[in-house]
Amino acid sequence: MYFARASIPRIVTRSDIYSAEAHEEVEAWAEIVMKAAVEENITFTSSMEVYLEVLKYDDFDCCKYYIADHTTCTIFWLEEVNSSAIGVIQTVSGDHIRECRPLNVQ
Repeated sequence: MYFARASIPRIVTRSDIYSAEAHEEVEAWAEIVMKAAVEENITFTSSMEVYLEVLKYDDFDCCKYYIADHTTCTIFWLEEVNSSAIGVIQTVSGDHIRECRPLNVQ
């Protein structure tokens, strides 16, 4: 099941936001991603969404994410990564993958 917050951009997660703890975690990570996007001069539109997957480990928490723009049919991240690092073996056209970058927050 997916949960979505009606906002611009739409925030989407599989975390059970009926849990207060999970809801707070998703909101905190959404704020981190949005702040980083502002720093990268990303302008969000109503056709965009941010997918968040909060991961908890014994010694730290992190969040996998991507940003999808449905108008341009692109996905992107806020920090550069090699396309093979995200499971894309060969990219025929870079038009559908833009600024491939994972978010590293300490």
